[in-house]
Amino acid sequence: MTALLAISVIVGQLCAQTSWHYLGTNSVKIYKGNATTPIFTFADVDSIVFVEKPQVPEDYQAPIISEQEISSIVGNGVIMNIDDFVAAYMTEEGNWHSQERPYPLRATDGEYFLFSIDTIPEDGAPIFLRARIAIKEHTSPKNSKDTKRYVLQQVVAGQQQTIRMVATISDSLDMVGQEVLIKMNGLAVGRHSDQIFLGMPHYFTEDDYISHGDEKCGWRLGTIRPRDWNNKLWRIGQPDPSKIVYTTMTIDEYFKVFSKEHRHLDGTLVEVKNVYFTGQYEYYLGSLIECTTGNPMQDEYANYFAPTTLGLYFPQQRVFTDGTNSSLTSCYEWSPLALVQLPASEYVGTVRGVLTFIEDNMKNILNYGFSQCNWSIGVQSVSDINLKNSNGEAWTPIIYPNE
Repeated sequence: MTALLAISVIVGQLCAQTSWHYLGTNSVKIYKGNATTPIFTFADVDSIVFVEKPQVPEDYQAPIISEQEISSIVGNGVIMNIDDFVAAYMTEEGNWHSQERPYPLRATDGEYFLFSIDTIPEDGAPIFLRARIAIKEHTSPKNSKDTKRYVLQQVVAGQQQTIRMVATISDSLDMVGQEVLIKMNGLAVGRHSDQIFLGMPHYFTEDDYISHGDEKCGWRLGTIRPRDWNNKLWRIGQPDPSKIVYTTMTIDEYFKVFSKEHRHLDGTLVEVKNVYFTGQYEYYLGSLIECTTGNPMQDEYANYFAPTTLGLYFPQQRVFTDGTNSSLTSCYEWSPLALVQLPASEYVGTVRGVLTFIEDNMKNILNYGFSQCNWSIGVQSVSDINLKNSNGEAWTPIIYPNE
């Protein structure tokens, strides 16, 4: 007598959760994730029927919980701080990488991985992170309008710990200063361009990229969608931006960090004091060139924070200095700061934002190594720039075309 095998799966997520091999001899083996040992083996099978599970609502609303409710949600699980979580669950290569699931060609030299994915088991002891939404970073217009990049921050023993996250979350939660509780089981942690992220595995095709698409296609961390959040995300109380911490650093302090420790310093909210803008941009491998006086809608080298990139959508970088070292701001052309003219060098003061270390091409490391130009500060708005001239007059932003 033969059997009919029914397998319940979430359509579209089969490859991320299970894989099945029909051997052509009325036998089926089912594997979980990238395991090499099957979790089930069936014999005498005539056919396979896939039964679609009910879909999780696409507009998952994270409930608001009180401090007293957290312990009942966590149960026998553990709330980890960010650094301990990353140390425990993010490996260099990740658990996703295989011949069938390749990373982008730019990812690795075989030992050091700029891209990685480690999936967190759905079953087992619950693992939680508790953090505050510190920054909403500007993302590419190619992404969904609901997809955003966030920096999550914890303050542990007076020191901030941060991690980036790319996600779609409801408008009610999309607030700077909102503290959240995240159940990590079923999600993923890893690196994109050597930056540590929370996300979900996603395959990017060559069509997702305008330039060098053949080098960039492959598996990497992608967006956590609303259905991924189901019973994994809670709001703790109301947003409180006053709890967000900025660390004062000098350019020299972050320039000194080039080992893998840069991964943990990346994403730190910092402010750098006693600096001014030089009117320059970084062209290539540290060469600093004077900006032009051109139209920022047409000239990518114009004297603005982020003029056009002529459709390539990379972050524009502009130079500031403390008189000893020169560093870079980083800004996208669709951010509120994009068409703001660079401050004249007579204005000196504080720049704050997200300290960023980024490298997406292993060839650059092999040929040139890491450099100080891998570092920049992601500035979000004019309120992150507080400058005055020698007369005590505050810098007033000039926005194109109202000059």
